[in-house]
Amino acid sequence: MKDEKILNYIKLQKIINPSISKNWVKWLNDKDVTKFSDQRFIKHTIKSQRKYITSLIKNNTVFFSIFYKKKNIGNIFLTKIDEKNENCKIGYLIGEKSFWKKGIATFVIGKVIDYAFMKLKLKKIYTWCYSNNIASKKALIKNNFKIEGRIKEFYKFSKNQRVDKIYLGLLR
Repeated sequence: MKDEKILNYIKLQKIINPSISKNWVKWLNDKDVTKFSDQRFIKHTIKSQRKYITSLIKNNTVFFSIFYKKKNIGNIFLTKIDEKNENCKIGYLIGEKSFWKKGIATFVIGKVIDYAFMKLKLKKIYTWCYSNNIASKKALIKNNFKIEGRIKEFYKFSKNQRVDKIYLGLLR
């Protein structure tokens, strides 16, 4: 449920030279936080995250840290920014579980969409998620993303369960 009081204190801070926080590595090693991500299969360290960030920077990435007051609670980024085709991919993580189900992802996705369309002059934003990641799908759909495709049983979610990969896009 959306919590207006909390949303009043949510701020995005653009990161020029991404540094790796211990919190980010902690979030990535938390099985609940990465439940709907291939990141759950990897043991993360500050060194491995630096390598990952370097690869994202090469793919034209804009990072934002998500803050509640002065506490970093997550990250959101635009990556694979393609100026020629005017599109990019969006990714996000609310790492602090006490801030889940408060409308924060929906709120920050909206802010970053505005940045992509107004500042970067892009026309299309895309992403994908596990079909059983209801919260992420809801946050995207509330921001006018449309389901554009599905690959059946793409992800092995658990020992006995496979789930679809859902492609979502937003065209301005």
